Amino acid sequence: MSTESLPAPLVPAEVDLTDFRFMPLEVARLLDSEIMALENAEAFRAGVASWCKGWHQVPAASLASDDTVLCKTLGYGRDLKTWAKLRKAGALRGWVLCSDGRLYHPVVAEKALEAWLEKLAQRLSSGAGNAKRWGVEFDPRQINEQIATAREYLAKLNPQSKALTKRKPPVVSAAIPPDEARDIPPDDVQESAQESRRDDDRESRRDRKRQRQGQGQEESTGTDKSSAGGLRASAREAARPPADGPDPGIPSAVSAVRQGLSDAFERWFDLPDRPLTPADLELVEGWIAAGTERGLTPADAAAAAVEEVQRQFRRLDERGGGVPRSLRAVLDSDVRTAIANARPARTGAAGSSHIAEVPSPYAGHFTPAEFASWVAPCEVVIQGGAATVSAPSRHIRDWVAAHLTDKLRVALGVTELAVELAATSRRPDHAAA
Repeated sequence: MSTESLPAPLVPAEVDLTDFRFMPLEVARLLDSEIMALENAEAFRAGVASWCKGWHQVPAASLASDDTVLCKTLGYGRDLKTWAKLRKAGALRGWVLCSDGRLYHPVVAEKALEAWLEKLAQRLSSGAGNAKRWGVEFDPRQINEQIATAREYLAKLNPQSKALTKRKPPVVSAAIPPDEARDIPPDDVQESAQESRRDDDRESRRDRKRQRQGQGQEESTGTDKSSAGGLRASAREAARPPADGPDPGIPSAVSAVRQGLSDAFERWFDLPDRPLTPADLELVEGWIAAGTERGLTPADAAAAAVEEVQRQFRRLDERGGGVPRSLRAVLDSDVRTAIANARPARTGAAGSSHIAEVPSPYAGHFTPAEFASWVAPCEVVIQGGAATVSAPSRHIRDWVAAHLTDKLRVALGVTELAVELAATSRRPDHAAA
């Protein structure tokens, strides 16, 4: 077949996602796909493997069209006979041969382009932020051109892609000619698969850290090392209230972790204005909830989370890792482990939190931290054999409805209980339990 009659490649040649460990998978789309109907289970396995292997090829979402290469790439070594049977059984269903001589999968290409747009946007943001922060010049024209090209490719595959409406190319004026942009110190390791760029980036960040140390900024971050080799207490204590004050509750604890994340992004990746997404905030709320569930105060849970965030970001930087694209993937497991192993601050110690004893009728049903964090902020009204719990926030409402309704029924001696959002909240709805 002449290459002139073949379709053009589905992604630009420069799309490189070799540093992206995770590939999106739409569950419903997979379950409804033709590959699910394959009778040969090994062919199905090879098909899924082809998506994963293609994700880390350059260009992403592509594979070599040579059967010898495919056989080895997909894990069958030199067993071309077995591979031929699997290919005939549908292992490469959906893959299309394009004019550059490589195979492309439209769905994998769609996801690759969405990820590539995110990567380019982060590269653009990092370059502009570094230019402003360090007084260097930055030329965004090449990145803007790559963004425009990627959007054109994605629009052909899926005009309804959320990436086309969620993020448009940021407007950043060109500062210097492209041929001079190479003199700009690179700042984001994840943005390149070239080892030389990674080495330059690590050295660049180390230089800036040494500069901050000379200016006396190292001590103010709350993450400097102690004589024992661990982190100083400042990162942990910064999230706790004064010793003579009450526990600030969940909203303040969430704010403390948000501030800790902002500090970590600025310290380790030079991103002082990195915004937190709704998914990030939901993750932080989950960390605080996990701590209170095991008896920690919100402040103690926040302190443990902040300390672990700083530790993990420091490790990423030391390994030359790039800016984490997903806080859940990079931090969630380690932060939850740190919270599970954390101990409440001792009464009377600096930075400890004071929690009153659980009052009647809740005594014996809730721990002090559990009551102070989830029940005390709510208003409870009992009429007959039914109780209504009005929560001050959606997060508290959802947590109480999901985890504490049985305890509340027993403590209040009612058979019916509804948990709703207080009327003063912005979005009044309710969750019946």
